[in-house]
Amino acid sequence: MEPEESAPPAETPEAQECAPVEENAPAPSGFPFSFSSVASFAATGWGRLLLWQAVLAIALGGSVMLVLGQYWAPVLDAAVAQLPEQAGLSEGQLNWPADQTGVLAENGYLRIIIDPTSQQQHGQLADLQLEFRRNTWVLSSVLGYLDFPYAVEEFRINRETHIPWWGSRRPFLLLGASVAVGVGYSLLTLLFGLLGMWPAKTVAFFADREGGLSKLWRLTTAAWLPAGAFLTMGCLCYALQFLPLMGLLILILLHLIVGWVFLFFAPFFLPPAVHTAENPFDHEDAPEEDPEAEESDSVGLMREFLAIFIAILATAWIGCEPTGGAVNAEDKEPHFLEGRRQMQQRDFEGAERSFHKALEANPRSSLAHYEIGLLYLTRKSAPAAAIYHLQRYLSLQPNAPNGKDVQNHIEALKGDLARDILGSPQHAPDTAIQQLRSQLNQMAAENQALRHQLQSRGINPNPRPATNSTVQLPQPGGTSTPPPPVASRKHKVQSGENPTAIARRYGIQLQELYAANPGLNPSKLQIGQELIIPTRE
Repeated sequence: MEPEESAPPAETPEAQECAPVEENAPAPSGFPFSFSSVASFAATGWGRLLLWQAVLAIALGGSVMLVLGQYWAPVLDAAVAQLPEQAGLSEGQLNWPADQTGVLAENGYLRIIIDPTSQQQHGQLADLQLEFRRNTWVLSSVLGYLDFPYAVEEFRINRETHIPWWGSRRPFLLLGASVAVGVGYSLLTLLFGLLGMWPAKTVAFFADREGGLSKLWRLTTAAWLPAGAFLTMGCLCYALQFLPLMGLLILILLHLIVGWVFLFFAPFFLPPAVHTAENPFDHEDAPEEDPEAEESDSVGLMREFLAIFIAILATAWIGCEPTGGAVNAEDKEPHFLEGRRQMQQRDFEGAERSFHKALEANPRSSLAHYEIGLLYLTRKSAPAAAIYHLQRYLSLQPNAPNGKDVQNHIEALKGDLARDILGSPQHAPDTAIQQLRSQLNQMAAENQALRHQLQSRGINPNPRPATNSTVQLPQPGGTSTPPPPVASRKHKVQSGENPTAIARRYGIQLQELYAANPGLNPSKLQIGQELIIPTRE
């Protein structure tokens, strides 16, 4: 008879109480958006943490690249294009041509001003403003301003040297600035993690959770990954004009709060601390890790990394594509910028040539049409050409903010042109000209007969020019010029007035108003500005 197998002894309640309570650590997952996923970094190595830090650095650097490429670089391009021939620092003081001071370039994100005399009030019209004064340069924003002395005593600006220098280094400087922001933020999160180790260790101690220094450093550093993603989304919204600068600053403060919240609550999701001593007679082999499962997790992680990396590169490429966006906008075309610079130097002939070259490069450049139209309106006295270019501007920019003023200019120019044509004899119908010529010839013949009668009676008439020839009238195709003004009066610009309305009020032609006021710019007309109104005898 075979002996019966003895059943395994049942565990006593005392043994059950002494056995450690096993609780699995949070399983590693993708990007940490929860407290448990942040806590999972304590159980994994540094490789996973550094990998996600690299992803975040690329994403943050890409959003910064959008801001720099879309909004800062065009302003810097325009400022460099308007550099004078010779300028710079001499003995720590800024030397700049007096006729080229003022706003070099600007948009809503960046504004660059040259004001050596410091006598003008420029206001705060951009998110970041750089103002270069005689002895200092000022950095200002919505938070206030900082005044810095120049770092060097001597620095020469040569237009022929610095324009090529900036053009050749521009992409590398933008890329370097973006990489510096991404890497700098990664190093900053490591420092924040190091500082947060002791608060996290205190929380883990009172929550009775595991907590080695290396594990807690990985956890506290990983706590800034969701905060960094929050910050990256804010920078992207700022780059896409969904968020103003003040909103971005508020979001930066909120991202600090998010990081510390994750740092405080993530230790609660660590495995419980084990307080029982190890049984020296327990030599059960630990379960072997499945290498295929580990390899599958690594492959999945790399796929996530590559997908995010490709998405970031696509976003940066779309934002910085040379054929789109504000980087190569029509107002940043080299010939157009050269024309603007020549206008400031009052070289109107050169400006006209440059704007026409800008149209050759881009026939749909609305701003080039606008500048040429104003040039013909104020300098050339060519109403027909001015009408053409201003109409082209409105057709290319139907929603232009100054569209109403431009349309008023066009209507005034049409009226002046019609008065010139209809008021000149050479443009009258041919039949009317012939009738007038016949009447004048008849009058001349009657005058000649009267003179003969006076002479037959012994009366010597006053000498007159020979009248036996027909009166010569101006032939069609000739030019007539209006009589020049001989007197003038002054007019103070009122609210809502423009040059067109002022010319109509006094019954003069728009070109006469511009001729009497050299340098008059209709887009910069100010209330209270005095204008000279020409009058006739």
